[in-house]
Amino acid sequence: SGEAVQQEEEEEEDGEEVLLRFKKHCKGFKTGKAAFEFFSQGTGSVSRDNVVDGLLELRQDDNDGAEAENYDASWAEDDATELWYLLELEEDDVLEEEAFVAKLGRK
Repeated sequence: SGEAVQQEEEEEEDGEEVLLRFKKHCKGFKTGKAAFEFFSQGTGSVSRDNVVDGLLELRQDDNDGAEAENYDASWAEDDATELWYLLELEEDDVLEEEAFVAKLGRK
């Protein structure tokens, strides 16, 4: 049936959207390094959990109001999982600064 195929394509688009949105967050920092430092919380690498925490924090700052309310830990989890999937990382892989900036930050 043609329906299943359609479904998959839509999901892929969502994934791209997650990546674009994340890159947009990173562009909100002056440098890729600054974005890395925010997400790594001083640990020297960015884990999926760091991304979850960072996204939640950014969302709270971003939107005072309704959207931030709706964006909770489970959404951040999904976004981080999706991001890791798109970057072809294992769940417990971490990104060092160079890789983070190369993949997500601006040069």
